[in-house]
Amino acid sequence: MTRSLIDDDKANTFMVQGSSRTSPEDNGVRKYVEKVSSVSGVSKSVIALAGGDPTGLENVYPPTVVRDKLVEVIHSSNYNSYCPSGGLPQARAAVARYYANHSSVPLKAEDVFICSGAAGALDLVFASLCNAGDSLLLPEPGFPLFRSIANALNIECRYYQLDPTNHFSIQLDSIRKAKNERTKAIVVNNPHNPCGHILSSDEMNAVVHVAKELRLPIIADEVYEEIILDEESKFISFLSFAREISVLKISSISKLYVAPGWRIGWCVIGDKSDSLQDIRAVMKRLSMRLIFPCSLTQAVLPTMLENANLQRQQVTRLIRQNAFTFQSIIQSAHIQGLDVSIPEAGLFLFVKLDPNMLTTISDDVEFVDHLLQEQAVGVVPGQAFGIKNYIRIALTTSKSNMEQAAYRIIHFCKGKCA
Repeated sequence: MTRSLIDDDKANTFMVQGSSRTSPEDNGVRKYVEKVSSVSGVSKSVIALAGGDPTGLENVYPPTVVRDKLVEVIHSSNYNSYCPSGGLPQARAAVARYYANHSSVPLKAEDVFICSGAAGALDLVFASLCNAGDSLLLPEPGFPLFRSIANALNIECRYYQLDPTNHFSIQLDSIRKAKNERTKAIVVNNPHNPCGHILSSDEMNAVVHVAKELRLPIIADEVYEEIILDEESKFISFLSFAREISVLKISSISKLYVAPGWRIGWCVIGDKSDSLQDIRAVMKRLSMRLIFPCSLTQAVLPTMLENANLQRQQVTRLIRQNAFTFQSIIQSAHIQGLDVSIPEAGLFLFVKLDPNMLTTISDDVEFVDHLLQEQAVGVVPGQAFGIKNYIRIALTTSKSNMEQAAYRIIHFCKGKCA
């Protein structure tokens, strides 16, 4: 009997196995962001407070002078060619100038690598420092993208602990205990996501002391450096310690300039001792392979950095307003089981849950899942960051959305109270 074409197609069908570079749990935040964006069967409009996309803020855009500069750059046709590896020289020089007063060592354009957002900078730095099987010391709780990038590069993640009873300060002995013979660097997130803590000068000195003791450079993710909510807190960059310890600083324009889609981030190397000389060479070679930001937006970067002050005031004011609005509404309702504190910095509230006060809710994951289905409010559980019974709530929305989210959470909790 003649075989049919359908039978032939079935016989020739096969599956191509994907790589093991990632796992479904690598980036728990993105999982919840996508879950919120695709939720169905809810009776209310969804208030998405899972991601930290600042474009959700009301009537906030890159400054007019920046947008005008982008139009000028496009019409000039001077930036249509391939971009030099490491970034446009004027973009690299602008970043070096921007941090000149924050660094204890002189910075030049060659100390800066322009990358595809802060995530691209982390990828470049991790890949330049580590071979497969090497390890990095990461904070716990911490931003899951650190783990995601490390796993993709076959880098072992070893965790040091933050103390939730003391403003999530770093437990220094846990850094020492986490290090092994293949550890290449300490990753420090300051200001911290999701906790919102800013390291004090004393805390930073203590971390630098441990890094010197262990002979490790510091990878400083400082992407929230511009969003300071506590007016009495002062942000200090790890670049100010570059005379004492080698520093690879990571930051970007995404948060302050409300332009995450422009994909401009950077790594700045502060290294008086030249301990990172070989790492610089590797970064330069890798920058010839990795995909870097569009040359058009790089050409606008100097203008963006020259106009940071007004943008900083506007964005910080709105984030602070949303934080206090949410806290005030929750506290006035006297809800048991939610502890809302204003963070020192960043775009998020990190709210502590007490499941003992909420019947039928066993932990933060269940809280988040039920809240989305019952009240159409999307947030992220603390377990996505490595800590149980907290939820992260993004402040990057309109004031009216923030108010409505607070009232929905109150209604939800009242239905679950013991």
